Amino acid sequence: VIGDHPNTVEDFDWSEDGRFLAAINYDKELWLYDAKSYDLLHRVSIDIDYPHGLLWLSPRRAAGAWPYELITFGRSGMVDRFRVHDERAYHLGVMNEPVEPVAGHHVTVR
Repeated sequence: VIGDHPNTVEDFDWSEDGRFLAAINYDKELWLYDAKSYDLLHRVSIDIDYPHGLLWLSPRRAAGAWPYELITFGRSGMVDRFRVHDERAYHLGVMNEPVEPVAGHHVTVR
């Protein structure tokens, strides 16, 4: 369904309402698609060493939360936050210092 990725797609996820599909690849890029037509909407470089995952943040996570935000993470443990506005992904910055995954725990993002 999704073509034109120059390298391996490492992870992908749909926004909670099914409007967007986001994917990251080993070329350190975040690709944003319309989830119904699979048209590419925006593509942006990410500054992560070996990207491994992405996750849309629930718009229900806090009162007044932006409805379209996602995080990306890689081997380094750094988490970057992006906001989608007008069908473009904007980098909001690094969220934390490197973290080690801990089984059975999760990070709360506001």
